[in-house]
Amino acid sequence: MKRLAILLVLLGAIALLVGRSAPLFVGHATAAPAPSNTSVSGAYAFSLSTHDSNTGQEGAEVGTMVFDGAGNVSGILSANERFNPPCTTCGDLIATRSPYTGTYTVRTDGSVTIDICVTNQPSGQQFKAELEGAFSNHFGSLMLLLTQIGPCTGGSLSQVPNITTGTADKL
Repeated sequence: MKRLAILLVLLGAIALLVGRSAPLFVGHATAAPAPSNTSVSGAYAFSLSTHDSNTGQEGAEVGTMVFDGAGNVSGILSANERFNPPCTTCGDLIATRSPYTGTYTVRTDGSVTIDICVTNQPSGQQFKAELEGAFSNHFGSLMLLLTQIGPCTGGSLSQVPNITTGTADKL
């Protein structure tokens, strides 16, 4: 009887140790693939806030971003903000449901570069914006920083003279 009790305790301890080392779900023990453009697909809602410490000007943008999983992004944005020089063609940006298209590149660390060309509504003027960001929450959230602006074609991008940051959440 004493040997049986020792055997049962030993078997219980082995079962406990084996259970802790086994994966919780069979087939899920492999490492997740490195982030890439295919890691991101679907629609996100975003909000950006702008502050220019030199002029005290404030601004905001809201809209949607739709990632296709192949490096293309599109969406709609509305904005009310001011772009001071060096972007001489940007000026006051009051946009209502302005469409944009562009590309994105997700790096293996989860960071992303997004390049978009916006067709401002109602004016029809176009401008290009480059954003840097990083995904979190298994690609459910995105933190953004607007880094450069300029014309969509025929010109170079310039560093943004203000601070524009924001977030996006998957819909």
